[in-house]
Amino acid sequence: MVSDETDHHPMGAQLKAYDDSTPYKLDTTNDLLTSRTGLLATAQLMDSLNLSERIDHHFPLPKSNRGYRPSEFIKALIIDAA
Repeated sequence: MVSDETDHHPMGAQLKAYDDSTPYKLDTTNDLLTSRTGLLATAQLMDSLNLSERIDHHFPLPKSNRGYRPSEFIKALIIDAA
C-alpha cells in the first residue's frame, strides 16, 4: 500500500528539521561560484544542530568576561576547514 504522507518515510522526522525557518536559502545561479559555496550549507547544518550550545555545554567557558566562548573557536575551525 502506498501512502501520500511523508510521515512514513524512514527519515521523515529528520527531514522535518530542515524546513524553511532558517534565514539561508540555496538556489541555482549562472554566476561564477567561489570556493566558499559550501559554507552556506555548513553554517545551516551547524545552526540546525544547535552546535554552539552543545559545544559550550561540554567545554569550559572563559574565566574572564573578555574571553571567547569555546564555540567561537570551534565554529571558526569548522568553517575554515569547509
